[in-house]
Amino acid sequence: MHIAEQALLSLLLNSTENRFQVSKGAPNYLSSAEMAELYAKVAFLGAAIEFLQEKYWLKNRDDNISGIKKTNAEFIAPFFIDELLALSFLKSFFETVESKALKPLLKKILVIESALLECIKMRSDTDRKDFTTKSLQAMSLLFQDEERRQGSSDEPIGPRLYRAFDGLDLIFNLDYSCDKTMIVDKKNPERLYQGSGVGVQSGYSTILLALHFSNLPKNSCVVDLGSGYGRVGLAFSLLRPDIKFIGYEYVPHRVALANDTGRAFQLESNLTFIEQDLSLEDFKIPEADAYYLYDPFTKETYEHVLRQIIAVSKRRSITVVTKGNAREWLLDIAQAHSWPTPVYVDGGNLCIFRSQPKPL
Repeated sequence: MHIAEQALLSLLLNSTENRFQVSKGAPNYLSSAEMAELYAKVAFLGAAIEFLQEKYWLKNRDDNISGIKKTNAEFIAPFFIDELLALSFLKSFFETVESKALKPLLKKILVIESALLECIKMRSDTDRKDFTTKSLQAMSLLFQDEERRQGSSDEPIGPRLYRAFDGLDLIFNLDYSCDKTMIVDKKNPERLYQGSGVGVQSGYSTILLALHFSNLPKNSCVVDLGSGYGRVGLAFSLLRPDIKFIGYEYVPHRVALANDTGRAFQLESNLTFIEQDLSLEDFKIPEADAYYLYDPFTKETYEHVLRQIIAVSKRRSITVVTKGNAREWLLDIAQAHSWPTPVYVDGGNLCIFRSQPKPL
């Protein structure tokens, strides 16, 4: 059993008080890499418990109908073959946990996660960067596994991970409460998602699956059109420091916070967030290898932005990653310009388009 697995099992069986240490040499001190592995398992465990709560509800209903009651061990065993394989070291533990104990166990998991992240936040910038990078690597593997299980099914198969790792925003210092005091020009028709909290950002699953399936060449340039608080750029830059990333965002405080985190993580040489109204006629989108769009625009701004992206695609091959309704705009463009069929991820919620420049 790995150190992180031993630590998690110990936390589940014992008190969590004073479990995480900031200073090296202290009892129970875990390195940033060990803390990252532990964080990924703790956050996944939270989603797994919610998954088991649903399954136990169905089990109890079926048991009442059939009159045949399965033991806990019999019931959970199949889940640890696939859906909960990442937690196989906890199989024996869960064989002893009754369904009514899952709710207080979930509360304990949330306390553990909060304490872990608070400890990391108090460590050095170098430690925080290393922790976040390794957490993202572990999360990416979990998201890829979730995508494999999901396949073409419309129903979730296994724990739902879309919002399971939002706690990582604490380490990125992404404070969405800043939106509460923002003054919005009512004459501005753009969708700024003020008051949406974490919903203003792409989920970590979307971001990491986009990076994985885009398969961007070394030293690629990526442009995020509507970058919000910078989640996409921060994650891309930590996992692929060779990438040059430029994020454009209309809201000033979001840009400031994103750049502050980039500097704290020493990413500023290849990561930049710029305050920009993309609807302005004189705004020129820079040429890039890839563009990321998370449904941020009005119809008029879409047309202004996409005209420029189409122009770039006629000169070079590009990748366009879309989230949400932005897909519909790109589907029309792909058909009109004979682009290959896009890669559909997360049931089509995330689409990755690749252009084919016309031969000279």
